[in-house]
Amino acid sequence: MGTNKRKTYTPEYRREAAHLVIDTARAVAVVAREVGVGDQLLGRWVCAEGARMGLLWVWLTSRLHG
Repeated sequence: MGTNKRKTYTPEYRREAAHLVIDTARAVAVVAREVGVGDQLLGRWVCAEGARMGLLWVWLTSRLHG
């Protein structure tokens, strides 16, 4: 039996993936498929990066659509 090891992502990768959503206003689901991560995971990264940047609209949008 193999061990299930979780994939880890660097903070830089998380920020870059989040900015694909923030900077282009593309849907989280679309970007998540493109970068190969789950919708919910990318959504959390977008919320975290938006909060770090002080972008209230990112938080509000994620709550309305996610």
